[in-house]
Amino acid sequence: MRQFALLLILLVGDASCAEDWPQFLGPNRDSSADGEKIVTRLTSDGQPVLLRRPAGQGYSGPVVMGNKVLLFHQPKNDEVLECLSTETGEPLWQIGYRCNFNGGLFGEVGPRATPAIANGSVFTFGATATLQAVDLATGKLKWRRDLHKEYDVPEGYFGVGTSPVVEGNKLLVTVGAKEASLVAFDCETGRTVWNASNDAASYASPVVATINDRRRALFFARSGLHVVNPADGKEEAFFRWRARMDASVNAASPVLVDGRIFLSAEYGTGAVLLDLASDGLKPIWKSLDSLSNHYDTSVYWKGHLFGIDGRQEGGAQLRCIKADTGEVTWTQEGFGCASIIRVKDLLICVTEPGEVVLVAANPALYQEKGRQKIGTAPTRAQPALANGILYVRTPAELVAVNMRGE
Repeated sequence: MRQFALLLILLVGDASCAEDWPQFLGPNRDSSADGEKIVTRLTSDGQPVLLRRPAGQGYSGPVVMGNKVLLFHQPKNDEVLECLSTETGEPLWQIGYRCNFNGGLFGEVGPRATPAIANGSVFTFGATATLQAVDLATGKLKWRRDLHKEYDVPEGYFGVGTSPVVEGNKLLVTVGAKEASLVAFDCETGRTVWNASNDAASYASPVVATINDRRRALFFARSGLHVVNPADGKEEAFFRWRARMDASVNAASPVLVDGRIFLSAEYGTGAVLLDLASDGLKPIWKSLDSLSNHYDTSVYWKGHLFGIDGRQEGGAQLRCIKADTGEVTWTQEGFGCASIIRVKDLLICVTEPGEVVLVAANPALYQEKGRQKIGTAPTRAQPALANGILYVRTPAELVAVNMRGE
């Protein structure tokens, strides 16, 4: 713990180039962290592991704000939100509630959705649709709602897995109820502000972005993409894009590509690039053979998309495509599923077997810059990168790795 504290004090001393990681997919909700400075190669000695802390079950990713890292997990029979010091690794506070999630198809319990930090609060969405706001400074409960009971939300194949997003004073959540699928809650009080659609929930998390000079909320739900005005919940456009099998779900979040919207899904669905016009969403291209994301969201960089193509159980591969056409530029076979964070022209890939792999974001060819084993399978939670430290949730631990470069 002392080594962790000393290294963290040195690392956070120069915060001018660093960012927090307050939500799923990072500060910009696009898996990028251009304010960070990281190593350009992983050596044979490996990067220093600063912390290994036991974690309960679940696939919720860590989030970081200032000197706090938040872990949402299920150690025993409770879903617990735990706040740790980034300077010492010691717990600052924790809050929990009983969770009776039965584990869906495979009996794996624990929360799936990553918390969101905003407006001095931490918002969590549990496996059984318990939505809550907790004070970041003290860990005191602000409000809590049982959406499964209130809205009669179906449990789904694997429980709730869509991470909430904050827009202004509203918390946007894919609830998936017949009468209230897409819902906005007041961040301070938890009251319902608006609801829209009757689409079922997916495992893709909503994204909010400015498109054509207007703020839009993008919900990739069970049937397809809903474009919603986040101020009042009015649905402005819909594009059907869903798996052909009923026992399947959309899981990768929408990706913004220079004002256009990239969607990708497995189970015979494929990818599509959409333009939001005055008369709706129009496909620029669509393909089953380009980049089919099972559950990991792709990242965009300078005209190209980098992502995982193929199903987890079928031998997924890392792939780069041209964003404007869907043309494949290279494929790294056998790479497997991985969460990806882009830092300038580098990709940090955290693989399902528990490796950190550094890859150049080179559209011409696959260039690996080294790899390091830090955990075990299945490592599926979205990692966080803040102040040069990579936080990875493995099946049994929260691991902090020093990735800080010169």
